[in-house]
Amino acid sequence: MLGSLALIAYPTGFCAASEAELEQHVAPESATSAALPKSAFQSLIDFPLLHPQFTLSLRSYALATGTDGLPDQHTWASGGRLGVTFPEWHGWLSVGAAAYAAFPVGDSGGRPNRTLLVASDDKRLLVAGESYLNARHGNFNLRLFRQLLDAPYLNDYDNRMIPNVFEGYTLLYRTDTLYAGLGYVSRMKARDSEEYVSMAEAAGARRGASGVSAGGVRWHPNKRLTGEAFTLYNPDVFSTAYVAGTFDTQLTDHADLRISSQFTSQHSVGQEEVGKFDTHTVGVKAELGYRRAVFTLAATQTADGAAIRSPFGQRPSYLSMMLFDFDRAHEDAWLAGVSYRLDDLGLHGWSFVLNHVEGHGAQNPTQHTYLADHRETDLTVDYRPQRGALEGLWLRLRYADGSEGCRNLHQWRAIFNYEIKGRK
Repeated sequence: MLGSLALIAYPTGFCAASEAELEQHVAPESATSAALPKSAFQSLIDFPLLHPQFTLSLRSYALATGTDGLPDQHTWASGGRLGVTFPEWHGWLSVGAAAYAAFPVGDSGGRPNRTLLVASDDKRLLVAGESYLNARHGNFNLRLFRQLLDAPYLNDYDNRMIPNVFEGYTLLYRTDTLYAGLGYVSRMKARDSEEYVSMAEAAGARRGASGVSAGGVRWHPNKRLTGEAFTLYNPDVFSTAYVAGTFDTQLTDHADLRISSQFTSQHSVGQEEVGKFDTHTVGVKAELGYRRAVFTLAATQTADGAAIRSPFGQRPSYLSMMLFDFDRAHEDAWLAGVSYRLDDLGLHGWSFVLNHVEGHGAQNPTQHTYLADHRETDLTVDYRPQRGALEGLWLRLRYADGSEGCRNLHQWRAIFNYEIKGRK
């Protein structure tokens, strides 16, 4: 099922199968099977509402960074998620909960921890995360209180040890071709924190205590076309509007093509607690699939009013990478990439994604002086068996090499995930 922009999406597990950012860099089976954000109803179907179920998702994560002029950072953490859902009452009402943990392994050297794997003081994280009431009737689904979300600019951003968790109230409606959702989110817990704060505070406001109103729709009239739109509004900070579309076509028995475009507009509103600004960004992408390989070209252009902001989750930009997001004010950027699944070579479950991105022309939006150009090359290697004794395991190795003007940066990530499900 292609794409989605409905507000409500309920990822089923904390293991990497639900990693918002990591899923963007998984080698797809073809161009038209490349992962787009989950549809709300897809996630809802996956969620085990009909039976009580415990889920234990284990994760071990090592991250190392090196930047010219800054001390190297090395962190290794282990932990996971323990979740439980209870049976539906009278076929429509259920409850669920989940707790998260991240424990540092070893010592980061006494420096402030910048990896987001554990707390900034290098201490463990223990979080009472999700706790929600879920009600469904016909095409409607209502979820109340602490939950995971999966929408552009408002999502769990699960690419470290612990995801963002939101305190909110969301409603979904679904038909065969239309997914729509709306909701109000009052507070959130960031990836490296145990504390819930107001959405305005999460966005950087010092005095604001307001939440975010959000809504989205995805229209999928046929197998080729998908259109989506999403908006979020915080009365103390800023508003965001996002629209995107995809067109899929089969070229031959072994080749297919996906053409995608996206547009984001942001501007400050109300008290303008994080400053006055007005900006937008536009992106286009083409993915050509041939047998097990997918070749990608993409480009984005950001207006000179300000950089794009995404304090509530992962941005949906085609060029959001490991080190840089390539959406600074006045920045033009392009991407070239290739992915390949190695099954035909006898390496079942193995795949890789290689992307190279360059950004030019970024400016300071107030002084209108040019900033250093960004360059980044990312390599991701995955081992994810789909059957046998190792089903449920996901091993991911990532390396990024980049530069900011004359300053060089690099980053290593090694992530081990394993999910265990068991009935009560």
